[in-house]
Amino acid sequence: MKSQRVVAGAAVALIVGGGTLLGVFATVQLNDSQPSAAGSSGPTATAPAASAPTPSARTRERGIREQLMPAGVPESHVGKLLVNDTGDELASWRRLWHGTGGTIRHSNGVLYLSTSGANRNGYSIISPNTYMSGIFEARIYFPGASDGKIADWPAFWLSSAWSHAVSWPTGGEMDLAEGLGGVLSATYHYGINGSPKSSPSFAVTSAPGWHVITGVWSSGRWGVYFDGKLVKTFLASYVVNDPMNVILSAYTGYYGHLPGEPSTVKVSYLRIWSLASS
Repeated sequence: MKSQRVVAGAAVALIVGGGTLLGVFATVQLNDSQPSAAGSSGPTATAPAASAPTPSARTRERGIREQLMPAGVPESHVGKLLVNDTGDELASWRRLWHGTGGTIRHSNGVLYLSTSGANRNGYSIISPNTYMSGIFEARIYFPGASDGKIADWPAFWLSSAWSHAVSWPTGGEMDLAEGLGGVLSATYHYGINGSPKSSPSFAVTSAPGWHVITGVWSSGRWGVYFDGKLVKTFLASYVVNDPMNVILSAYTGYYGHLPGEPSTVKVSYLRIWSLASS
């Protein structure tokens, strides 16, 4: 059967034939003409000076080269740096467009994902590789609406929907930073007997602007950091370690804020580390 992926929240559902798992809010079309992210498998870029971490005294004393470290995460938890992509390199990730009018571009190391503000309109990128644990960090500019809150429906998230190893929602989804009603929130989505469930969304901030969002994913656990501070931990049996892709989105839809206003999400880098125990 022909299947069609759709966005519902930052959650992605599948419509197969006439059966719908979740309500249809927007059709996601795969832009297969875009290049794959061949350069996304290792350290390839230098971080902006303003966001560079301060070398630890312990590392300096060893006389070894300092590794880029995730904001706020204890050094003992951090393994090998796997991905270090600027916005220019993120532009080569697989592209997904929603409706019409969304745009994507990159310049001087920054990726720009835009929505015209029309309902079910926007753009996303999806990582070429899947992950089953690790540390995921992005420096993102979340646009502001006319009332000063987070505009539209931006998101930084991981989902099992594209891996095909385990079906969504059983394979899980972690929304590290999702604009819900003008507030950046963190939510975990999962399945019980194939039915979609989710944790209560945890509201973090309504302040637009640049934020560093970091997620630490270990066995049965997700820790979420905003600007170097641990703000929420999801620790439950439903937190699984099935293959997930990393996704960045700019979108207008039902759960977003003040639809009709155009907005642009900016990304200066995305980094992924293994866990120290891996």
